[in-house]
Amino acid sequence: MNDAWRELQARNDRVFAKLREQPPVVIDLLVAASGCGLSRSRGEEDWSLSCSSPAWRPEGGELRQLTLHLRQRASREALRDWQSFLAADGLVRVRARLLEDNEMGIPQAWLEERLGESRDPELADVLAELQKPIVVDEPQLGRLTWDRGIHWFQGMVQWCGRDVRLNVSAETPDEAKPGFEVARRLLADSEAWRVRIEDYAVAKLLELKNDNWLGDDESPVDAATFKARMTLNNIGVDPDGSFSFWHDDGDLFWGHSIMVSGDLESGPTDADIPG
Repeated sequence: MNDAWRELQARNDRVFAKLREQPPVVIDLLVAASGCGLSRSRGEEDWSLSCSSPAWRPEGGELRQLTLHLRQRASREALRDWQSFLAADGLVRVRARLLEDNEMGIPQAWLEERLGESRDPELADVLAELQKPIVVDEPQLGRLTWDRGIHWFQGMVQWCGRDVRLNVSAETPDEAKPGFEVARRLLADSEAWRVRIEDYAVAKLLELKNDNWLGDDESPVDAATFKARMTLNNIGVDPDGSFSFWHDDGDLFWGHSIMVSGDLESGPTDADIPG
């Protein structure tokens, strides 16, 4: 465990300790579109719930439109009930311990009790506004639609004569423009990039195929056959400008995807067969 990780864990523990000392308050909140996740660190018995609220109101207080992190630790079974209650885009009322100012820089709430549905009209208005579709028409990329739950723009583009899906990830819709530019540069030279991507996949994965993934009575595969069986389905661009090309494997790896990633400056830098 490195020093940076130790400091992060120590800071997290300090915030949790202060959080648990706060008096319980009633909070009406809007659950984020991504819903809640459960995780457990190695060596720990309890699981942790992680969730956020983009808009919330302490009982008797003003509406806050800033991220509130929702926390709880318990058995996996107990947290499943919280996970169901805190459904994506839900309007709910909870009793929780609230710590707005803390060294994490983001308000934190320790969940204590589920109180049912929230009927706060201002929260309902915020939800209605957030649920309005965000659609942009980008030069060379066409029409892209923002998915709030996954934080990406998605659409279809023409790649070497085929329709493929394009995903451009960003923290907010306004931060997607650099990703759009990466996608435009890939499309502007698509044939050259197709060759680079396929050649890299062959260089990294052909030996793996022939050494470990041949079926019964299947002959070794050559480079041309490997490329012919790959079919591009999706291009993804991440906030840091990196890209990933996802292919159907044509049963080369028995249904696993073939993913080649990299960036504009370095070109392809990694190839894998995720599940």
